[in-house]
Amino acid sequence: MYNISLKNPPGYDLQHYSESLKRKKTLRIVPSAKTLNNNETRFCVFFHSFGGDRFSFLKHTSASFFKNFTNTVFIFPESGRYWFINDASGNRYEDYIILDLLPLISEHFNFEGNSKHMIIGGFSMGGAAAVYLSLKYPDIFDVSFSYSGAFYASERVGDPYAKDRQNKCMMPTENEHCRVWGLPGSMVRKMYDPNEIINFASRKKRTPKIIIAVGAQDYPRVIKMNRKMNEALENAKIKKIYSEIEGDHTWKWATSFTTDAIDTILKEYEGINYNN
Repeated sequence: MYNISLKNPPGYDLQHYSESLKRKKTLRIVPSAKTLNNNETRFCVFFHSFGGDRFSFLKHTSASFFKNFTNTVFIFPESGRYWFINDASGNRYEDYIILDLLPLISEHFNFEGNSKHMIIGGFSMGGAAAVYLSLKYPDIFDVSFSYSGAFYASERVGDPYAKDRQNKCMMPTENEHCRVWGLPGSMVRKMYDPNEIINFASRKKRTPKIIIAVGAQDYPRVIKMNRKMNEALENAKIKKIYSEIEGDHTWKWATSFTTDAIDTILKEYEGINYNN
C-alpha cells in the first residue's frame, strides 16, 4: 500500500522542453516545507529505478519525509525504461540532467548558481547512474548515494535474472538491456565502465563523497556488483561509506535507506564528519 496518496501528492509538476532529448519532459518538484533561502538551498536529485517514474519514490515514502529538511528542493526526473546515461539508442539522458534539468531548476528557483550543495541519488539503475554522474561531475555534485545500485551493467551478458522472472522482477530483459547499453564491446559500455569512470575521477583534485548500500536479501549478482564497486572506490581512495543492510530489491527498502542517507548527508553539511 502506498504511503502517499497520488490524488494529492506533495509538490508540483514542471513541464519543459529538453533540447538534449528533443521532446517535452515532466519533472516532479517538492520544495522542503520550510522557507527556501537561495544562498543555502540544496538540490536533491532523485533517480528512480528502471521502469519507474517521477512518482515512484513518492508512492513509497512517508508523507512526513519532506517536513524534516530545511532549504532543500527535491527533484524527480523520469527516464522510463532507459538509464540516465547517453545510451546506445541515442537517448542523451546524461546531457538531459547536466545541460537541461539543472540549469532549468536554477532558473526556476532563481538560484543563479548560488546553490550551496548538490546531492544526487537513487535506487538500482538510478543509484548507479547517480554515482557515475557524481564521479564525472564532482564540481557539480558534492555527494551521491545509491541503494542496490546496478553497477557494472556494462559487463552484463544475456539475462542473469531469467530464473527470477516468474516472480516480480524489476530488472530489464536482455533486449531492454542491449537497447540501452548496446552489444558487448559497444562504445556505450566502454564509456560507462565503472572502472574507467573511477580512474577518471581519481585524477581530479576534487571527488564527491559517496554513500552506497545494498540489501542483504537482494539478488546475489547485485550484491556482488556493489561489493566490487566498493572495492574499486576503496582502491582509488575516493571517500565513501559502504554498508550491507537489511532489505531486498524493492522500493520499501530503497526509501528507508534514502531517509537515512539524506539525514547523514545533511549532518555532514552541518559540520559532522560522517566518516568519523
